[in-house]
Formats: sequence, structure tokens, C-alpha cells
Amino acid sequence: MSEKPKDTAPAINPRRGEIWQANLEPVIGAEIEKARPVIVINRPRTGRPTMRLCVPLTDWKPEAALFYWCATVSDTKASGLRKLSLADTSQIRALDIRRFEARLGKADLTEVEAIATALARLSGYISDDEPGNP
Repeated sequence: MSEKPKDTAPAINPRRGEIWQANLEPVIGAEIEKARPVIVINRPRTGRPTMRLCVPLTDWKPEAALFYWCATVSDTKASGLRKLSLADTSQIRALDIRRFEARLGKADLTEVEAIATALARLSGYISDDEPGNP
């Protein structure tokens, strides 16, 4: 019986808050598709060394302000994004680093925190009816 290969130290090391172009194909059903920017949200040294927890970015839409599971990511020089984007935490995915194609930049810390809050709301960890939650 052959042994499963062990995870080794990655050649690239996407970190929390970084924005990368990633290939999300193949997809099944309603999963977000194609090569697109993703933001890495897991903390350092979490899980397997070759996996990252990511939220895909998509085009920003005005109605997104009503979606508690979404957060805005700015199109700044630091982020490397060409347009205002939306982090849709309902599409969160664990990605092998082989899916990462190019580092685009890094999101502002307040945006990373907003994504983490949206994810906490999505999972029910934070309730929208708690004081201080819009």
C-alpha cells in the first residue's frame, strides 16, 4: 500500500490579509468560479502548511451593504485591486497553495477585520440582534 505524501513547507507563503489571484476551477454547482482575487483569512500556522482559508472577491454592488455576510475591499495601490470589490464570506473555501497564481497586494487591517466579522455573523457566532451590530 502506498503512503500518502506528507505536506511539506510551501514554496510560496500566502499570509492573512494578502490578496492573491487564485484559480478556483473546477467548481461544482453554485460555487464561485474562474481565476479571481481571494483574500487569505486564516491565522498563521493554522492547519496544513499547504492550505489557506480564503474568501473570494467579486464585483462590488451597492446592494451589498445590506448583506451581513459581505464586506468591502478597496481598490488601493496596497491591495493591488483594479476596482472596488466585495468579499463574499458565503463562498469561503480552503485552497491548496497550488491554486495561488500571483500576489496582488494586501488589504487594510480594518477590511480584514470586517471580513472576519461578516464570517462570524454568517456562522451565527455574532447575532445581528446584539447591541452594537448594525
